[in-house]
Amino acid sequence: MASSSSPAGRRRISDLALLLVAVVLLALSVRVVLALDAPSARIGGDPAVYDEIGVSIAGGEGWSKPLRHPVPGRADDRPTALHPPAWPALLGATYALTDHEDHLDEASVLRSPPDLGAAHAALATADSRWTAARLVNALLGAAGVALIALIALELWGPKVGLVAGVVAAVYPSLAVLGVTLLSEPLFVALELGAIYAVLRRRRPGGSWRWLVLAGVLCGLAVLTRANGAVLLAPLCLAVWTGRPRLRPRALLAPAAIIAAAVLTVLPWTLRNASVLHAPVPVATDLGQTLAGTYNPASAAKRFRWRNTRHLPSVDAAALGHPEAQRSSALTRDGLRYLAAHPVAVFEASAWNTLRLIDVDPVARVDLAGELRSRALARVSFVGFGVLALLAFAGLFARRLRAGPWWLWLTPVLLWLGTVPFAVNFDRFRAPIDPFLILLAALAVTAVGERVGQAAAGRSS
Repeated sequence: MASSSSPAGRRRISDLALLLVAVVLLALSVRVVLALDAPSARIGGDPAVYDEIGVSIAGGEGWSKPLRHPVPGRADDRPTALHPPAWPALLGATYALTDHEDHLDEASVLRSPPDLGAAHAALATADSRWTAARLVNALLGAAGVALIALIALELWGPKVGLVAGVVAAVYPSLAVLGVTLLSEPLFVALELGAIYAVLRRRRPGGSWRWLVLAGVLCGLAVLTRANGAVLLAPLCLAVWTGRPRLRPRALLAPAAIIAAAVLTVLPWTLRNASVLHAPVPVATDLGQTLAGTYNPASAAKRFRWRNTRHLPSVDAAALGHPEAQRSSALTRDGLRYLAAHPVAVFEASAWNTLRLIDVDPVARVDLAGELRSRALARVSFVGFGVLALLAFAGLFARRLRAGPWWLWLTPVLLWLGTVPFAVNFDRFRAPIDPFLILLAALAVTAVGERVGQAAAGRSS
């Protein structure tokens, strides 16, 4: 085999780089087409909140949410930490760069309907703004594909790396999420970036800068989705290789990752303490998540999360508190229900797992509603089914043993950090899908090699 320093080796590396670039461009093309062709009538739910805060940030008003019913003599908006800040911040930067920092948007039209001409202008502005956000998601999705290919390349070599990149590029579920203005494409890119940084650190002579980068990316993942904190465990285990393990020198690498992650999150935590006058590490959404999942009405619907506006009357009283206090009150309501019904967490986890894997028909309807397209939802559902079968076959691939155990711990922890809470459709499976893609790539590569060997045997 030619070494990487020989002309033949350099040529092979150059050819591999060109193929990887082609795969990433394919992924980007698919996502850009979806972004430009996405239904644009309206967005709702979490994306509408992200969009609203993004406009506020772009307009210089910071992380604040406009009041639906302004009170005379008070500000028309209020500081918020209902959602983690990273994705709204990226939206705010996008809107500022694309000149979408004004407030003539759909939300303002609904609050104070102007004349018909102004309404059409507002919707056109929102349309343009959402397209810009979808294009950012397209770039993040392509970055995720590149990182999946690089991780597979690092662990199993060029063949698996290329196959993983191609599978990720055309896998529908990750591609279609970009049109929804959800935060998952950003989270996936940060998650994979942190894993790749750790793999680079594990190379002989790997720089400590990779540890810092892994920690910063993990911190940014936490600021995108709070359950990103579970990534710290596998990342730290990956670099905790010194012996004896409890010696200070052996603990330096995992400590560096933790310190970088904490320092990345800390400014936002301090902002929350100052503005919300309460200890809020990342977001105030825990209360509405717990109380919205664990209550009698949700239990009657297989623990499907309910909006806090539709909670039973015993919980509704909490809605009158300021944001941080409301979250604390709702958290207590959810925990009280769990104390009285301890088996509920297992029931909710089972039903939410079925929603994650698209078995629940209501979850598929929710996905179609989020995408504004039944066709895209069907393609996403079928694509996941194919990927799941290939991933199952990948569990028996010989190369699987070459992958580090901590890598496979990551999707398990992400699943455990998701299913006890609010899951209405498969969006929360997105951070787990890259690991299914890696397994599928192992299976496809193994089959391809066997077919090639059989063909070579026949020809000889």
